[in-house]
Amino acid sequence: MMERVSTYNLHNITMGAALNVEAQLANAQLQEASGLTATDYSGLSGQQSYEVLNMENEYNQATTWAAEASTVESRSEAMYSAIGSMTSVVTKLESSISGALSSTDNSTLSTTAQSLMDQLVSAMNTQENGRYLFSGSNISTAPINMANYSSTSISASSYNPTTQDFSYYQGNDTVLTVQTDSSTTVSYGVCAGTTATTASATNPASAFEAAIRATEAVIKAGSLTTGSTSQTTLLKQAMTVAQSALTQLANLQESVSDIANQLTSASAAQTNYATLLQTSISNIKEVNTATVTTQIAQYQTQLQSSFYAVSTIGKLSLASYL
Repeated sequence: MMERVSTYNLHNITMGAALNVEAQLANAQLQEASGLTATDYSGLSGQQSYEVLNMENEYNQATTWAAEASTVESRSEAMYSAIGSMTSVVTKLESSISGALSSTDNSTLSTTAQSLMDQLVSAMNTQENGRYLFSGSNISTAPINMANYSSTSISASSYNPTTQDFSYYQGNDTVLTVQTDSSTTVSYGVCAGTTATTASATNPASAFEAAIRATEAVIKAGSLTTGSTSQTTLLKQAMTVAQSALTQLANLQESVSDIANQLTSASAAQTNYATLLQTSISNIKEVNTATVTTQIAQYQTQLQSSFYAVSTIGKLSLASYL
């Protein structure tokens, strides 16, 4: 009986090579199916894993900042619109004052002014997605409550419209902020009042207070005798306060517009950065489909050759050489 040639070592070497090619083929087929170089970090090189992890963290942070900036930008737009409504109301108030100063019958003046006050309070109590915009951080409470307004109880003859009164305010003095990148925080909050007794002309709260005070003065003036010295004096004082309110509201609206534009730019910058990061991550993690398809064909050819070699080695015997 003829014995086989000793092919054990050669068989093991050839089989090992075949199994290695088979593993590479399986990995390439997985890459083709998933579109990824690896399905987890272990399939990437150490440097690639480090880079991808860092970029994914930065991507998550950038998308968070972009979303927050966009949300607050929408909030600022709502503030801008509300302040515009207040400006419109105070402009109507000015017209009412001008008309009353030259009228011989101001019997409906108080009613007209009260209607304007209601519109003013409604604008100041504007909500956006369930949040009161002008209450500081006390977003669940309406900033204006005229039931608390102490000036209401003062008689027309005793009322002094040159004195600030923030007793209507139910919010707090916290100015809301939003972070737009690692080193930038934007202050965007506007308070319709203050918990302090007075506020400077540069404080946004004074614009709201002046608008309310001017309107209250006209309401009281309507209860006085038409054309009387006391009514004329109160109406002129109300006009001065209303004009101041309009100037402050215009400045405030411009400031809010600037903040909205700043937030729009910040959101766009973070969105663009996130897109750049996503592209960089994809360049590392995603495969070139054409290249992988070619590799699969090559591995299949190598595998067929390897298994053919293994089969051939297994058939060798001493008779083949005699």
